[in-house]
Amino acid sequence: MEGNNKRATICGVAIVPVSDITMSAHIGIDYVNITPAVETIEFERVQSASFLERRAESGDYVEQEFECVFTDSSQTAVTQHQTLPDTDAVVFIKYSNGIVLMAGTDLSPVRCEVEESGNPKTFKVSFKRKSPEFAKFVQSLN
Repeated sequence: MEGNNKRATICGVAIVPVSDITMSAHIGIDYVNITPAVETIEFERVQSASFLERRAESGDYVEQEFECVFTDSSQTAVTQHQTLPDTDAVVFIKYSNGIVLMAGTDLSPVRCEVEESGNPKTFKVSFKRKSPEFAKFVQSLN
């Protein structure tokens, strides 16, 4: 992100199974349109979150690192977080300036690691991966 966008902070995250969305053509394009199979994609508030991308040289894979912490003890949250490691997903990252990025695609999904601790339950969700492309700007969630 450039300019004023460098001051933006992550204010919400949605981790959605690839099977729950349809994407516009996106290979080689830095933006994507998403049509969710569910009515809306809900962004969960996060206690803390970080997302970093870097590419050493042109043509190399993009190294992506993501980590966020959720505090939610509802049974729904517990079930969802416990199934994440076995789910091909995309991660939507919402910034305070309104930008939404998507890490992973239908052709190159993300697999998250989850650590559960404490009472109320805290979930640390993370991934480190090499991606063929940078995260995409979500142009619309139809």
